[in-house]
Amino acid sequence: MGKIYTMGKNKKKSDLLREIQQLKTFSRSKNESREASFRRFEQKAASQGMKSIRAQKGQLKMSDIMHDFLAPYTSETPTLSEYHNLLPLALVAWNTALLPPERHNVLLNSFIRVALPNSDPIANHDLRRLLEAMVQDKLENFAEYDRAITDYDVYEVDGEIQLSIASRVTQLDESDS
Repeated sequence: MGKIYTMGKNKKKSDLLREIQQLKTFSRSKNESREASFRRFEQKAASQGMKSIRAQKGQLKMSDIMHDFLAPYTSETPTLSEYHNLLPLALVAWNTALLPPERHNVLLNSFIRVALPNSDPIANHDLRRLLEAMVQDKLENFAEYDRAITDYDVYEVDGEIQLSIASRVTQLDESDS
């Protein structure tokens, strides 16, 4: 029998996330420096035809924005595992919020089918509610950030969660406006 996922009044969003299968992870060697990690991330981006640009001094970085976006969905001291489980969901929600509202349902339905292919209707419903809450959070609290997340790396340095985020400015084509 499948596991039942609930989002009752006493259950935190982060508890549900721990139960959802891990969708995408990247790991980093404990001995790898931040600079080496960024170089590896730049190489990966370059291999996909993208160029990495570091935020200028004083400019808000997408990794900082994403930490803020994730805060309501994690525990007070989030673990690397929490971030590995949460980031794929957050990125789907973030990028979905950048699309016209009429396209949200199709994208979320497709993601849920892939993320939970053989799960029960309760798990599908709970994942949809979580993703919809995240989309709404992006629209209400992070609307000024129009960068689509294209890739990420998450790792831990001296007990602190670090993110490297690859993003691009969204440009809707004429059929989207």
